[in-house]
Amino acid sequence: VNGPKDKLGTQVGLTAGPLTASVSGTVDLTHQAADLAVKANAPAMTPAAGISWQSVLVDATVHGPFTKPDAKGTVQIASLSAGGARIGALAADVNGNAGQVQLHATVSNLDIPGSRPDLLAADPVTLDASVRLDAPDRPVTFAVHHKLLSLEGTAKTQGTQQVQAHLVLPDLSPLA
Repeated sequence: VNGPKDKLGTQVGLTAGPLTASVSGTVDLTHQAADLAVKANAPAMTPAAGISWQSVLVDATVHGPFTKPDAKGTVQIASLSAGGARIGALAADVNGNAGQVQLHATVSNLDIPGSRPDLLAADPVTLDASVRLDAPDRPVTFAVHHKLLSLEGTAKTQGTQQVQAHLVLPDLSPLA
C-alpha cells in the first residue's frame, strides 16, 4: 500500500506453490471508495490435510464508493473437499450497481458429513442473495433452494440486527 489516504495504491501478490492471487488498484479511505481488481487461480492442490480442490478461479472488480460499488465477479471451484464435506462444483457470480449487490451461486454434487452424505448430491443447491449497501439497516434478502428444501428470508445486518426466514421441507421421508 502506497500513497495518501485518498489514493492508496494497492498491490497484493500471493504465490503458494502453483496458486497465484493478486489484488491491485487504489483505495480512497477519505471518501470510502475503491477501484480494485481481484484475481486468483489454482490448479489441483492439497494445501493442508483434509483440504483439496481440482481448480479455483476468482476474477472480480470493484469500482466506486463502498456503499454504492459497481462490482462484478465470478468464483469457480471444482472438486472442493474440506471438513469432511465435498462439493463437485461451485459457481458463483456477484454483480453490483448503485448500492445493490447480488449473488447467485450453484453448488452441485454436495456431500455432507453424517450418516447420509449424499442426501443433497442428486440435485444442485442454489443460493440467491441481495444486499442494499447504501441503506441504513443494510437489508439482505436470501433464498436457498434444493429439491428437498426451500429457505427464503430477509435480514437487517446493520443497527438492530435481525433475521426472518421461512423454511419449507416438502417431503420429510428423505430426511428421516
